Amino acid sequence: MVEVSLIDIKKGFTQSSKKYRPDKCIICGKVNPKFCNSHSVPRFVLKNITDNGMITQSISLISDNAVNLVADKKGIRNTGTFHNICVECDGKVFSDYEDPIAIKRKPNMKLLLEIAIKNTLFSIEKKYLEKGVNEYTKETFGAPQPLEEYYKYDWNDMCSRLLRLKKALINKRKIEFELLFWAKLDYVVPIACQEEIVLFADLEGHVINDVFDKDLRHKMQCLNLCIYPLDDCSVVMLFVDKSYTKYKPFSKQFNEKDFDTKLSIINYIVLSLTEDYYIYPNIKNDIFKNNSVKQICSDLHLVHSDFAGNINPKDSSHLLCLLKKRIKIPNLLSKKYAIK
Repeated sequence: MVEVSLIDIKKGFTQSSKKYRPDKCIICGKVNPKFCNSHSVPRFVLKNITDNGMITQSISLISDNAVNLVADKKGIRNTGTFHNICVECDGKVFSDYEDPIAIKRKPNMKLLLEIAIKNTLFSIEKKYLEKGVNEYTKETFGAPQPLEEYYKYDWNDMCSRLLRLKKALINKRKIEFELLFWAKLDYVVPIACQEEIVLFADLEGHVINDVFDKDLRHKMQCLNLCIYPLDDCSVVMLFVDKSYTKYKPFSKQFNEKDFDTKLSIINYIVLSLTEDYYIYPNIKNDIFKNNSVKQICSDLHLVHSDFAGNINPKDSSHLLCLLKKRIKIPNLLSKKYAIK
């Protein structure tokens, strides 16, 4: 293996992350526009979990090995950003939901559509990053890329989702969402997240999405999940496109749970299935030292898996047990961990 300094690796990751960015806005199609430094989670939400302007990144919970490659704290300006739409589209498309007053009300379909569009745009940005990182690690270290061959399948799914959502936005094509969960908590949680998440299995371990299926006819279906710590409360929501029938069993199972259990399931989904959540720096330290938390946070993380090579597409049975056999971990959405 080639010996490369940590500084060179960081530079390589930074350069690779920009390599596949588009040259036109993927909403309006304008070529070489002024791209917006868009945030996956609204800035007015992120500011509520800062300490001296800094926010702890999920890498602090994910892997002790990867933390030296990726910053464990960032300012609001660089937290959860993407750069694939122009400034004009950013201002127009998300005007309804990026409002501190509107976000505290139960959402209508237009607001959910805006959130779904932003989540898909963010997922597309991450695919640019993933492709660049895959190429860099392969060329530099000869490191195996367990999930590299699935890139094009994920890419096609995301582009198909965005096209459907854009038609609903621009051409007023009808699209409906099922709001599986919405709650305004009377306290401020220490975590923020806005993400589309592909569930592998439901609460009984039955397959929802076979993420290693190479048949392009079998599209992945995702949930949209939001956790918003606000100035004096928090909003948590989970919703899905009504045309996504794969989620019907999960919806039924989820709705049978009590309120606290629903919050704990959402907490588990975030920590186990995404690395795109942001944490209040002064959260109780036992969270960062909790081995169970680190275990579920690390299994599927991009950087961790690429270097450890611990994801084997031929053995995906452990993915189906994530929600069915939930490890007991702290629920960051409970009042116990409230900031205020």
